[in-house]
Amino acid sequence: MKEIPEIQPAVIPQWQKDMIDERLAEYYKNPEIALDWDDVMKEIEAEDNDMDIKDKHIKSYENDPLLEKKNKESREFLQKHGFPEELVRK
Repeated sequence: MKEIPEIQPAVIPQWQKDMIDERLAEYYKNPEIALDWDDVMKEIEAEDNDMDIKDKHIKSYENDPLLEKKNKESREFLQKHGFPEELVRK
């Protein structure tokens, strides 16, 4: 009979727990900021349907201001939480 390995509990890093605590605290202070999943999906689908066909074939996101901002925020977050510099893309 094959032995079934014991399932180990997930180890959640403290920085992730802290982030969840911050988000929950913000939500409890201001619950109307929460987004409804169905509403968000409808909005995304509507935006996608409104795009001109040529916009659906973007060759490079390199200069997109929103993506540049998100990229910067992600790098700062990773650096703040001690990720090794070689793992944080420029």
